[in-house]
Amino acid sequence: MKIAIDVPVQKVIEMKRKGMSNQDIIRSLQTQGFSSQQISEAMSQSDVKSGVEGRATIESEMEVPEPSSEYDESAAPSGMQESLLRSDEPEVPAYEEESSTPSYQPRAINAPSMNRIESDQVQALVESIIDEKWQEIVSNIGDISIWKSKMEDDVESLKQEVLRTNHRLETLQTAVLKKVEDYSQSISEFGSDVKAMEKVFEKIMSPLTTNVRELSKITEEFKKKKK
Repeated sequence: MKIAIDVPVQKVIEMKRKGMSNQDIIRSLQTQGFSSQQISEAMSQSDVKSGVEGRATIESEMEVPEPSSEYDESAAPSGMQESLLRSDEPEVPAYEEESSTPSYQPRAINAPSMNRIESDQVQALVESIIDEKWQEIVSNIGDISIWKSKMEDDVESLKQEVLRTNHRLETLQTAVLKKVEDYSQSISEFGSDVKAMEKVFEKIMSPLTTNVRELSKITEEFKKKKK
């Protein structure tokens, strides 16, 4: 891309003379590498320059040469000279002589102000600035559609990962609850077994105790007889 330095005032004037619209001029200058600020200044200065040149042209066309006060009487016929001599008599008031020479005053032309830009130029410049900033954004982040598609894919992937994590947590919670339930059931069954064993021991211990007592008596009686 061409690096623009000078404000392209002359380029704008030439394009306007060719009948190009402001929007076409702005686009053409943008393709040549000129910034929005340079284009704005060039458009404004071209308006001022065109207005000044137009005023100078109109004033030059409206200038009328003053009538010569000297008259070559020798070049006129003798009859005309006599007529001119007779016309020197003060028959016409003096103010009519003054009014006989038409007075032309140039019409005042207001040159456009340097800071004044037409509404279509403002709109075109705003659009060019927005387009320029948009191109900068696109160059920084790439194609918007591709970026949007990538972001949607990333969001969808993140959503799926969250769902999978939730499923894992639910599965783990279910497993833990089942283990706790199994443990509680095992403890309950163990308590039942202990109680059953107590009952069995009670049944066994009662006869055993009786037998031990009887055996003790027999032993004592045997010892007494032996003595």
